[in-house]
Amino acid sequence: MSKESNQDDRGLIYVATGRDRYLSEVEASVTSLRKHMPDLPVTVYSDTASERLAGLGVYQERIDNPSSSYLDKVVALQRSPYARTIFLDTDTWITAADRRPVPAPRSRAGSGSP
Repeated sequence: MSKESNQDDRGLIYVATGRDRYLSEVEASVTSLRKHMPDLPVTVYSDTASERLAGLGVYQERIDNPSSSYLDKVVALQRSPYARTIFLDTDTWITAADRRPVPAPRSRAGSGSP
């Protein structure tokens, strides 16, 4: 799935770069998520494509030349296609759904930005 087809207001992102283990973890995490929130849009930023993620309806965005550090997470958050983004680490297991709306970001005092 491509980013252009993804115009959702809210969604979830993961970053899986540097080690095959992280891609396996994100596949397991998304599988657990789909049991509780099957329609929540998900985008995975990675240096490796996954057929399993594609089969789970996950948008995949490539990170070329990843740093395999926290910087990859910053890049992914900046590129998020969602107005409201939830970031999860790859080793997160979803055990229940919380359907409360995600609040809009608040501005920092005096800065005018979230």
